[in-house]
Amino acid sequence: NGLRCNEPASWSVVGSPFTVGVATYTWSATADTVAITGSIAHTVRQVGLTVTRPAFATFTDPSDWLVKVVDSSLDCRHAMDTTHFSCGGAQSCGSLSPGFTIGTQDSVTFVVTLSLAMTDAGSYMVCFNDASGSGFAAIPSTTGERHITVRKPEGTSPRGVFRGQRFTALAGATTAINVTGHRLLAPTDSKILLNAKKGATAACGSNAEFAFSPRPLADTTAPTLLTAASLPS
Repeated sequence: NGLRCNEPASWSVVGSPFTVGVATYTWSATADTVAITGSIAHTVRQVGLTVTRPAFATFTDPSDWLVKVVDSSLDCRHAMDTTHFSCGGAQSCGSLSPGFTIGTQDSVTFVVTLSLAMTDAGSYMVCFNDASGSGFAAIPSTTGERHITVRKPEGTSPRGVFRGQRFTALAGATTAINVTGHRLLAPTDSKILLNAKKGATAACGSNAEFAFSPRPLADTTAPTLLTAASLPS
């Protein structure tokens, strides 16, 4: 009914079941997940993309095959961004590109040079043209993946506690304060202090500004054993 799509009862079968055929062309890569290193300079590396087809699936000449890598937010009608992905400066990778190799009559390897910065992390799809006249179309990997993933490496952000956190506590009550951060060491030797002042008068570097003291206990008498009320006495 379009209102509660998470409930199975909201869905109905329409028409007859249909079968989705196996992809004719698939790709495999020397690295289907690429990690970017360096926060300012681009990471330049090469990735081999091998496109294969089942025997006798089509009869196009592998030497005419073309490949390009496009941002997954776009479609295969867009040109490859040659500032990020390059095959010798061309808009797509083909037989004239460096590293182009025909493995068999049904497989070709393209070498794509990646030049990526931290801001280029994301997913990219492989667009393929078999020169049959249908143009470029996205193809999946041999394992069913839709995209090449470009990710930031672990530890891109500096280690430590996040700044600017705010906390709420009730006066006269015990409050647990959860301080979050990135790649914090455990166990940690870090400490926190609460400042009695606020605004421009607060001085985190001055111990004199911290005027909090432990809450005094209401009961200061140590417990004793009542032998007369104990069994056996």
